[in-house]
Parts: sequence; structure tokens; C-alpha cells
Amino acid sequence: MRSEIRDVRELIERLEELEEEVSEAYVKYVEDFEPDEDHPMHVQREQWEDGEPDAEELKSLKSFLEDLAGSGGDHKWRGDWYPVTLIPEHSFKEYAEQLAEEIGAINADAAWPANCIDWDEAARQLQIDYSQADWDGVTYYYRS
Repeated sequence: MRSEIRDVRELIERLEELEEEVSEAYVKYVEDFEPDEDHPMHVQREQWEDGEPDAEELKSLKSFLEDLAGSGGDHKWRGDWYPVTLIPEHSFKEYAEQLAEEIGAINADAAWPANCIDWDEAARQLQIDYSQADWDGVTYYYRS
């Protein structure tokens, strides 16, 4: 699976959508629930979530965001700070090139010396200032 740079705000928005869907479905489940001897009146929400189609996505997102919580960054959500930009490992070299252009470290229009730079090494050196977290089989880098 080839993933691109992610914005944590989009992941948070998706998590909130999933939470809302689960909450609405849970309310309907409770409203339609008819207890009998084999089924206790109070069903644990987490147990019920396991049966939902989006439960795995919800759990995966929750876990990933819990890993990122308090890692610093520019976005505050539910009392913790989160890094906004999440760069997949396979895109980090291109990210390093774009960053160098954006901060004026190189002239994007100049062929030389930009075409002589060892971008693999530049990316490795830049990664020293980044933390990493794994999600859905991909390692993401972010500024902490």
C-alpha cells in the first residue's frame, strides 16, 4: 500500500466520524434491545463495537492517535498536542527536497548544485530531528 503525507487533522476528523457512527448505532442497538436470560441488560460498548464493520478502522485510528498524543506539534485535540504533518518513510526523501526548496536552502530553478545533492543522505540527516510512529503497516515521521 502506497500512502502519502497525512494531515493529523484529517485522521482526527475520520476518528470523530467513526465515533459518531458507532454512537448512533449503539443508541439504536440499545433502543431495539430486548433482554432475556442469556443477554444481560448492560452491554459493554467496546464489546459491541467489535462487531461493527468500522470497528477495526476505529481501533486502529485510536491506537495511532494515542501513540501521537503529547508528541508536540501544532494541533491541540482532546487536551493533547499532535504533530500536523505525518510523512511516510517512503516519501521522506521527496519531502526533504521540497523542504529544502521551501526554506530557501536551494534554488528550485537551478540545475546545479541541486542536481548534485545526495538526497538520500540529506533525508537521513533530516530524519534525526523527527520521531516516528507506525500505523497500518507504514512508518510515519513527524516533528516532535
